[in-house]
Amino acid sequence: MSQRIARWLSLFSEYNFVVHYKLGKTNILADALSHIAAVEVAATISLRASISVAYESDAACSEIKYLRDLSDTARHRLSARSRAEVDRYGLDGDLLTYCVDRADPPRIVDDDLRA
Repeated sequence: MSQRIARWLSLFSEYNFVVHYKLGKTNILADALSHIAAVEVAATISLRASISVAYESDAACSEIKYLRDLSDTARHRLSARSRAEVDRYGLDGDLLTYCVDRADPPRIVDDDLRA
């Protein structure tokens, strides 16, 4: 027996209770809790699409995409600081991401979240 089950048994042993069976139609609370909630996935897809469309008109995003697509020789002409800054940006599908440092997981670029 796992420790979790032992804790639950210990907790329930402190109470005096009786379990009664209720027919499914009369047990409304359990019926409501057992249904899987309908989740709207379309809202997430439309959000990604709207962010992607906003990137097209964003000058900073266009500049970052341009600098990331440079050839190696053209990229070496940039200053070391500029190269390091450009390397922090990446694309996750169609979303622009930013890493604070190499150990940091990529974050979605958002002006409101910049410090």
